[in-house]
Amino acid sequence: MIERIYSIRGLIGGAGFILVWLFSRDTRFFPALFFHFLGVSIRFISAGYIGKHYRDKKIKADKKINKGIYRYLRHPLYIGNLFLVIGTLSLYAPPFWIWSSIILVFIFIYTLFSLKEERFLKTLPETPANFEIKNTLLEKSTWFIVGFLYVLAYLRRFFLTF
Repeated sequence: MIERIYSIRGLIGGAGFILVWLFSRDTRFFPALFFHFLGVSIRFISAGYIGKHYRDKKIKADKKINKGIYRYLRHPLYIGNLFLVIGTLSLYAPPFWIWSSIILVFIFIYTLFSLKEERFLKTLPETPANFEIKNTLLEKSTWFIVGFLYVLAYLRRFFLTF
């Protein structure tokens, strides 16, 4: 069950965004920029250490990393995702019930992912992985999506003012 949810997490996020888009009241660029920048930065740093496995449809790894940001946070990619979600909610300003529902669902689902991942990682040896810039190239899609969110927000604001 958890692995199925993990494999369609992008679709779940897309459905959440459609809900936010439909019910948004306004766009607020500057508070959102802070959260998006923080989320993308954490994901960028995390990707530099973890490699390509984080983009897979299944929870898997070949090592347990204990260096860099992973020394301080067990699941920094998930923390980065949380900041991206908060940034998107800040950008589109949906009603409070949508805000709180999306945050609660996010925390519930990502807690399940974290618990499943922890069970999996227990079997792996700790490895002091080094930061590799080539690993961060997969994050270009995150930058693209965040940029697209701002284009949509700008267009929404532009067309709603007429």
